[in-house]
Amino acid sequence: MPRTITECNVQNCIHWMPGDNCSARSIEVVPSVKDANCSTFEARSLEAARKEIDNINLLGTLAEPFVKGGSNPEVLCSVKSCKHNRRGYCTAENIRISGNQASSDSETECNTYQLD
Repeated sequence: MPRTITECNVQNCIHWMPGDNCSARSIEVVPSVKDANCSTFEARSLEAARKEIDNINLLGTLAEPFVKGGSNPEVLCSVKSCKHNRRGYCTAENIRISGNQASSDSETECNTYQLD
């Protein structure tokens, strides 16, 4: 399955990289009160860096300046009502996560969510 192109403007997330890229190996979009959010969000801190060390796409992060999309994470999706959810994976060609001033995952939003 091809990787979904991920664009994220949640600059205070431990996985955010310049260019609105995500350094996570995988992210999970989950249901929220409004529609869907990114449960992988962790506010930038030393503690978050230690906690998320196993979820960093190191090779993709290093390749990103040279290969656009090199850092795209695997996008898991548990939002059963989204038309892009196929067997727990996001099948959208690209996904945008927003929530620039987020302090918790509930303040992020999957802007690609579409009711099935």
